Formats: sequence, structure tokens, C-alpha cells
Amino acid sequence: MSVVTIKRLGIAVVVVGMLVFGAEGILSVLRQRTIDVIVQVEDSASATPAATREPSSPEAQPRVLTISPLGGVEILVRWDYRIGPRFPITIIRAEALDSNQQVVASDTFKIDCGNATLACRGEHPLALYFRVKDSQGQRGLWPLGDYVLRVTRAYADLSPAVLKTQPFQVAPQP
Repeated sequence: MSVVTIKRLGIAVVVVGMLVFGAEGILSVLRQRTIDVIVQVEDSASATPAATREPSSPEAQPRVLTISPLGGVEILVRWDYRIGPRFPITIIRAEALDSNQQVVASDTFKIDCGNATLACRGEHPLALYFRVKDSQGQRGLWPLGDYVLRVTRAYADLSPAVLKTQPFQVAPQP
């Protein structure tokens, strides 16, 4: 091989490398994984959700929600993933913790986009009722007191990250 051919090959390799890294840089800016959490309080006496809705926001100070002993906490999870090349399986978990940091209610959902590459979006409700953990157990009355709602997400086998923490209390019905 001549010196001129080697130089041309070197220039071609550099140009292709710049194109590949440039395209990946642009795609990484466009790539988004958004998960929103909306919390509602269900009053079992009326069997309808109360009008307490709050999108997740790390800056916002959450207000304390109040439910009756017969009620529950409903969480609506909305996700919007864009620009693949593939989307990781995401585990969403909602837990209610009592004052001793014990899990007294929980629910889980797995976001699996399958073979989607450009967009994957949807929504799924989660519900927390006293003594029901991941759809197992008999629903009971919430003891009066203070609780904390914690919603986490975990990609594949990575450690969970907290999406939302919300205090709530169980008070007697008026």
C-alpha cells in the first residue's frame, strides 16, 4: 500500500467515526424517559376518588392527604419513553409505610415496551389498601395515624430510585 492510500483510509475512518459519534450525541439529547405519578385518595364510603391530584415534582412540597379508614390511595403512573434503540424493563412500586417504617400496603407494575424502538407510552393505576401487598392479602381498615406513600422505579436490575414521597394520614370519618 502506498502512503497516499493509507492517508485516505485514515481520513475515511476519522470521518466515519465523527459521523457515528455525532449521530449518537444527537440521539442521546433526543432520548427521553419520563414517568409521572398522580396520587388520588379514594373514599370507600362514596366509592369515588377525591379530587386530590398532584403530578410528581421534586421541587414541590407535598401536602398531607387525608383518607378514611375504609379508603385507599390510588396512584396513576404515566410513562413516555422516546427514541430507543430499546427501552429497559421498568418496575414501578408503590408502598405505604407506617410510623415504624413498616410496609403496610404495596402494589407493583412492570413497564415492558417489548420491541418498541421509537416510542413507548401508556398509563397504569396502582392501588394501596391496608394489608394488601402486591395483590395478596385481605383488605382491612387503616388504623388511625400518619403514613408515607413512596413510589419508586427501577430499570432492569438496578437499584430503585424514588419518584415520589407523599405523607398521608388516616383520620376518622366526619
